[in-house]
Amino acid sequence: MLTVCVCIAFWSFQRALDEQEAHPRLWAALLAASLGVGLLLKGLDRPHVVPIGGVILYLALTRQLFARTVWKRLHVFTAALILVAIAAPWHVLATLRMPPYFNFTLHSGPGEYHGFFGLLHQ
Repeated sequence: MLTVCVCIAFWSFQRALDEQEAHPRLWAALLAASLGVGLLLKGLDRPHVVPIGGVILYLALTRQLFARTVWKRLHVFTAALILVAIAAPWHVLATLRMPPYFNFTLHSGPGEYHGFFGLLHQ
């Protein structure tokens, strides 16, 4: 499932950047949705390394990294809202159900519990 989300993310990215594409906003939304679902499938850090790293590498190699037209076609702000709308409710609920909320200590021992975010860093 995660591989499907990554493939959809790359495909959507390429379609959003296509000059002949009439609806880049739709493809940017699909890109954000696939990243949001990937985030739900695997966690906060892993599903975004490959797609976002690949996108940045592609844009850097094609010398489009700082081109305004590229970022306009990707609708970054709207895409970020879609990603957050998909992934945030579950993460917020999981954090509220597993206190302590934000215990980022690096010390752990037998019988110690660090909450939901502590589980992410084990």
